[in-house]
Amino acid sequence: MELANRNSSLTGNISVLDKNIAALQANIKSLNSEVASLSNQNGQLGQQTANQQSQLNKTKEELQDQQQKLMRLQSLLEQQKAQGKLLKDKMAEALKGFSSNELTVVQKNGKVYVVSARKP
Repeated sequence: MELANRNSSLTGNISVLDKNIAALQANIKSLNSEVASLSNQNGQLGQQTANQQSQLNKTKEELQDQQQKLMRLQSLLEQQKAQGKLLKDKMAEALKGFSSNELTVVQKNGKVYVVSARKP
């Protein structure tokens, strides 16, 4: 009798263990699926990161180019201002001693002519 009880008990244990194994296998399958999904997401995020880094590098290069261009333009503008001031100073020096009624300013063919009414 004891052997039959023991056999019945072991059969019940095997049945419970088989159910546990099936549940664990289902859990493993689910976790493997989740790992594959996360791996895929990780790959996509890695690609997005690489694309964003590439775009960031391109934008940085464009910004540096624009900054260099701006510096060149500012330098040219400063040179132009300095030359304009120099020209203004030279004209002021050349026109010292003349009054406004002694000079006539004429613009013709894109050139400016200053005519003196005074005769030396």
